[in-house]
Amino acid sequence: APEAGAGERCDLTIQLGEAQRQAAQPEFRETLLRASRLASDLGDADRAARAALANSRGFASAFGAVDGERLEALERAIALDERSDPARCARLLALQAMELQFDPDHERRRGLADEALALARRADDERILPYVLRDHFHAVWSADTLAQRARTAAEMAELADRTDDPLARIWALDRTVHAAAEAGELRRATEASAELLARGDELGQPGLRWHATYYAAGLE
Repeated sequence: APEAGAGERCDLTIQLGEAQRQAAQPEFRETLLRASRLASDLGDADRAARAALANSRGFASAFGAVDGERLEALERAIALDERSDPARCARLLALQAMELQFDPDHERRRGLADEALALARRADDERILPYVLRDHFHAVWSADTLAQRARTAAEMAELADRTDDPLARIWALDRTVHAAAEAGELRRATEASAELLARGDELGQPGLRWHATYYAAGLE
């Protein structure tokens, strides 16, 4: 059936985009946007979510700006989800909130982030909670949320240990560096940064290794 062929093309496009992102090839953005449009044409909520969630490096797409095309992909995936899968919807809403980090509507962004986190906790899925917390950290980033974000980083670390997820552990260390540095706890930030460098080398993804090196350089 034509739909079956289109579904397979969509899967392959998502896989290509994920591989490009892990290899730090900037083409991953366009590849996954294309996959998102294919999934939307199929009306496929799962593929639309996979494409939209894969199209992120773990922080807002552009410093000081909002990536409208990525937001559109997330909005299409959220519409297709129709709140049918709480865990999936939580991840989509959290990433949407993080992509709005530089949008001037702070109340909307924080509201989306808190809604995503509440939904993730109700879903009771420890595999997705670290990633919702990761995005929530950036979505509510402000001086007045430092204590909250420090708790978020600590919870992410606990979840990474419980689930034995190496990528979740990297993001927990990433957020720990931020929270500790902001609090003036530079020794703790430096220790977390050193572990982040080591974990990045173990995982071997160039983008994550660059990110860890950037933090280490800043701390030096």
